Amino acid sequence: MSTSTPFNAHAEYLGNLFNANSQVRNIIPRFQRGYMWQKKHVEALWDDLTKLTSKRRIHANHLHFFGPIVTLLKDDDQVLQILDGQQRLATATILLSVMRDMAKEIAETGLLAASEEVGRIQPLIEKELGGYSLTLSRLDGEFFRDYIQRKDRVASGKPKLRTNRNIVAAQRILKERLKAHLDTVAPTDKALAVGEIRDLRLSLLNGFVMTRIPVVSYESAFNIFETLNDRGLRLSGPDLLRNYLMGSAPEADQESISNIWDDILQTLEKHDVSIFLRHMWISRFGDLKEDDLFTALKKYIEEKKITSIDFASLCATECDDYVALLEADKDILGEATEHVRSLVRELSVRPALPLLLVGLRYFEKSDFLSMARLLLVFVTRYSILEDGNPAKMESLLFDIAAQTRAEFVANDEKPSSRAVVTRMRETLKEDTSSDAILKLRIPTLELEPQTARYFVGRIARYIQDPSRETTLGETNVEHIYPQNPSEDKWGGKENHKLMEPYTWYLGNLTIFGKRKNRRAGNQEFGEKRTRYAKSNVKMTNTIPQKYVGEWTSEEITDRATKMTDMILTIWNFNNGSGA
Repeated sequence: MSTSTPFNAHAEYLGNLFNANSQVRNIIPRFQRGYMWQKKHVEALWDDLTKLTSKRRIHANHLHFFGPIVTLLKDDDQVLQILDGQQRLATATILLSVMRDMAKEIAETGLLAASEEVGRIQPLIEKELGGYSLTLSRLDGEFFRDYIQRKDRVASGKPKLRTNRNIVAAQRILKERLKAHLDTVAPTDKALAVGEIRDLRLSLLNGFVMTRIPVVSYESAFNIFETLNDRGLRLSGPDLLRNYLMGSAPEADQESISNIWDDILQTLEKHDVSIFLRHMWISRFGDLKEDDLFTALKKYIEEKKITSIDFASLCATECDDYVALLEADKDILGEATEHVRSLVRELSVRPALPLLLVGLRYFEKSDFLSMARLLLVFVTRYSILEDGNPAKMESLLFDIAAQTRAEFVANDEKPSSRAVVTRMRETLKEDTSSDAILKLRIPTLELEPQTARYFVGRIARYIQDPSRETTLGETNVEHIYPQNPSEDKWGGKENHKLMEPYTWYLGNLTIFGKRKNRRAGNQEFGEKRTRYAKSNVKMTNTIPQKYVGEWTSEEITDRATKMTDMILTIWNFNNGSGA
């Protein structure tokens, strides 16, 4: 590996980093995120390699630019820290392991050349005197070693983390691509297949070139990351924040920050850390106006003189509450669980999360329940009944979140959470239409598929038991006039054209047991009426009593009209039972 001075960028071939004759080891710092590449990234690398290999057969000096990497040489000159470039180097290692495994399979047929190829590849991955060419961060290091790098690969149990699963997926994709490639270029000739593996390996090592930027400190690396972001080679907000916290922290705190950040990533495993950070910010200060998220966070940390470890700890605390909301954790949310689940999971109203985050931290449990109910009423009236502007709703909820937290943080004497909820109710009422206006919309209300289950299901539960003490079990939304009627039923094609626009109208929807729903299918209304009468869902079993003739647009409109008063009772700002 060539020597270099700080910021003296130079070309670095992948083969230099994976040099079988060098004992230099490439280490991903503990604080780095895990392996995040998805299918599209892995397949792009494979496509680049096969194209380059074809070109090098004609002109041996063809190269492929593999992007910049940022490195830090520690006191021990046998360790090179990779501060930027982990995803590419990890995927290259996975690809080398796939080549090794494929050559090993061929070697089992007795072909000496295949055994020799295995002997050339493994030292690129695993150093002969111990250790590995690439060591991943704390999140993936052990799994990567056992599942990818060891010559005698072992599956160390099921992958526990999303990043572990990404590694498994990348290995599977590259194995499939290499096998398909060999089946094409050398379907029966094992010696030719080994030669192709050799050519691919040489193209990867000698044809993939990077720009290596050496630095002498984390602070220097952070300056580069900021510059890269300004010039268009963008890192994500969370990556920049993590690098900034580590780069500005004293060395004594870096291990603790690394552990805290790992915990945050594991807690958020199924969720987007970028969205969490944005919602955390919004819950404190309202929506971002001019700066991007990272710039806003950096300014705040520096203006308030918050230490890196304190800010990381703050993120961890907020993260626990955030995931409790996303997962509708009953142990934490208590009686509000059902309402939060409806908001966040059934209706996917993510703009409500910053306000819920504030309420969970500062409100009494009973007032948090009232706020969750209140938000359901508002969202249903504004978004479903009124079909209001989603951007306006988002802005309103973000502003309320920031204003609400400010009341609790800025005042020495904390306000009453009940009083805050009362004011919130009045604010939300002002931004929704009156009952009189909504009454005009309900008869012809057309629902979106993603909101119909909640909306119709809630009406069905109210009809079943207004006190909410009983449930309906496993049910589906049922279209009385079916979505895909048979050509010879429901009045034929001409009637289908007339009825199709009414498919998702409220009056055409009911709730039915899952098995019964499948059996009713596309049956005519007369046949469905018999099945509906046997349902234990009151919303459904009363349909045959009220509608005895044909099922037309008039019946659909009439049925929705008859639900109007009930809907305005369920989703009423003063309804004590809540939505």
